[in-house]
Amino acid sequence: MVNTSGELKVVSAPGEALQTSGRASSVRSENSEATLSIIVRQLERLYEERNLPVLARTIEDHLLAAHFGLEPSIFHAMLTSIVDGGVDERGLARGMLSIFSADNDKTKGCAPDSGSPDPPFSAEFMRLVGAIMKLRLAGRAHLTPELMLQLDVIDNRMGSMTPLFSDSSGMAVLLPVQLGITALLAGEPRRALDCFVRAQMQPMVPSLAFLTRDAYAKEALLHGAFGRPSDVQRALTKVDTIPRLHSWVEPGIDATIELALAFTEVADSEAAIKRLDSIPLHSLGEMWPFYVIALRRTLCRAGRYRELLDRLASLERTPLAKIPGEGVAGSVFPVARVNVSIAKGDLDAARHLLKGADPAYVATEVALLDIELAAGRHHHALKVAKRIGSRDGIRMWKIDVWRIAGMSAAYLRLEKFEEAREALLLALSGGLESEDLDAFPDDVLDFAASTIDGWPARDGRSPRVVNSLPDGSARLTGREFEILRKLAQDKSQKEIANEIFVSSNTLKTHVKAIYRKLGVSSREAAVLRAEREGWL
Repeated sequence: MVNTSGELKVVSAPGEALQTSGRASSVRSENSEATLSIIVRQLERLYEERNLPVLARTIEDHLLAAHFGLEPSIFHAMLTSIVDGGVDERGLARGMLSIFSADNDKTKGCAPDSGSPDPPFSAEFMRLVGAIMKLRLAGRAHLTPELMLQLDVIDNRMGSMTPLFSDSSGMAVLLPVQLGITALLAGEPRRALDCFVRAQMQPMVPSLAFLTRDAYAKEALLHGAFGRPSDVQRALTKVDTIPRLHSWVEPGIDATIELALAFTEVADSEAAIKRLDSIPLHSLGEMWPFYVIALRRTLCRAGRYRELLDRLASLERTPLAKIPGEGVAGSVFPVARVNVSIAKGDLDAARHLLKGADPAYVATEVALLDIELAAGRHHHALKVAKRIGSRDGIRMWKIDVWRIAGMSAAYLRLEKFEEAREALLLALSGGLESEDLDAFPDDVLDFAASTIDGWPARDGRSPRVVNSLPDGSARLTGREFEILRKLAQDKSQKEIANEIFVSSNTLKTHVKAIYRKLGVSSREAAVLRAEREGWL
């Protein structure tokens, strides 16, 4: 309802309080929707009437409902009018505008006076959140000193927010969700999980139910990428109890849910690809790197390398926010190509590609672990595995499984059978299941099945990185891959020999070795085999 001054007073539906402390999160969708709609309609009416003082106070009272309930362009226009009209007494409109544009002149000169007895902390807070979001949206969510400083400032201020924001403001849910997204994109899944759980522990605000819904959806995605499928389903069960409201943020949450489900279907490549293809990419927003990760895992597991490379090339032609070699966003494409190179046995290319990924990103370390194992550098593989295990910020179930799989393989091939067995027992004690066996090479699985009681039985599976060549001795060398690529360019043997500075006889020896390893007898067949495997 609206009082005589034009200010909005939201009255809850019978039997439902807007402040939901101590309540379960299962609320009636129509009541939540009605509350949000009332706020949005009143803001639109005040804006049409140019009642800027009341509009400013109403936005302050219902900041997140305004931000998520209004179309972004309309909300931006309202904030600009409030600043232009000189009624932004607390600086909150300037703070919100800073989220829209770091260079907006209306956001400048609004820092709180350090000598003021009552500084506008809300404006400072919003500018800080805006700065972090801009770094994220530019693909710079990795661990830079600047970003870490801002994260620490927000963390330290969490405890002082209660006097400023009431339980019904939704800020106590929004902030940890945003911190969690930042940590997730920075490659710190453990920290991200802690943030999402913290958001879920806050009372759900019915008119802002999508904030809590997003916290559970993001948790499901995190578990899909780094945790257990059962945890994905648990989080999504919670999502199903939360009403879906009319807000521009809801399609992004829906896309996150579908992406989380796609991770649980990786073993069924057709089902997973069908689900991934059904997701509108524009709805994924910042979560797009996890789409690439799901795509890579699905197609690598199925041995569909050519399709993966084609899809990666197509995605890279789109304007995705990323800084090559920085953070998760700047690393997912090179890591995916590294997996293909390892699968075909081109370890020189794999090492070269890995230089384009952020060394602090855990998938970069896991890819390096795979390279060292494939190269027979088992002592180096153990060093990488131990380095992964020492990073508390990334400890999640799948990461532990990948690490233990690499360790056990290295120990086994070094004939350190006791150490290999202990590593496998460590995995088993953590609740290893059949679906986790993808991470372990065949020789490790055979060893485990014959020496460890209770080891899960195999089901239909492919290894995490499939080598489609018959065995290690049949892998092409780096020089042979180079020659194969030149054969595919339809160059004559004389031209190839001149380009790589070898004699014609030496080149013929290389070509015969390539044919023998590929099980073919002609150039055309060798090139077709290479294309089929996704090597060219």
